[in-house]
Amino acid sequence: GGPPPAHLANFHDVSDLSDVRLGIFPEYFQDASDSVVKACTHAIDTLKQMGVTVVEVKIPHLQWMRLAHGLKIASEFAQTWDLKYHTVSSLEANTRITVSIGSTVSALEILAAERLRSYAFDYMRDIFSNHNLTAFVTPTTPISAPRLTDEAQIFGESNSPLVLDIMKFIFLANFVGMPGMSVPVGHDETNSELPIALHLLGNHWQEAKLLRISNALEQKLNFAARKPKERIEIF
Repeated sequence: GGPPPAHLANFHDVSDLSDVRLGIFPEYFQDASDSVVKACTHAIDTLKQMGVTVVEVKIPHLQWMRLAHGLKIASEFAQTWDLKYHTVSSLEANTRITVSIGSTVSALEILAAERLRSYAFDYMRDIFSNHNLTAFVTPTTPISAPRLTDEAQIFGESNSPLVLDIMKFIFLANFVGMPGMSVPVGHDETNSELPIALHLLGNHWQEAKLLRISNALEQKLNFAARKPKERIEIF
């Protein structure tokens, strides 16, 4: 019983990726900015040149899964911060708003979200099994990092729609407990050359396979070494 031991099997075996199969939901993959789609498509083409097989798949009800995930996060956040919400007056405004939203979620909505989570878990398990996938691939975010307004830098910001949109590709990893890996694959020339990344979603306990694909991409593209025009050095 229990999880398998951690390992890095085949991490350096990147010259031939013909044993790798990636699943892509085209309409989902392309629901991002032109810069993001271009960079991520180039990364996929690079992997194809290294022997990777790409398989088209479909995942229905993604919009409802995203909503269910948001409800779960908000309600769990509200439960965790409930005491401080009622006893600490200095909570940051965005935190108070998030707790307030989470506190309005009903038991019926939480139950519905749990049922959708169970459906998503089974569906993703079947996709990996039926198509013999190594990973399911999307952009990491649909846009590069949005610029903070002057007001947000002073007072903070509450923008739940933007947060949910930015999380649109990565929420499945958190929702169904699958490992995810973000790999830098380009820079957004329309937004200060900020990084663009490809997201790999793996099957349960298959982290080593994601690390191997990531290693192959990083060696081939080497985008991680390039720094954006606007950056803050913290080390």
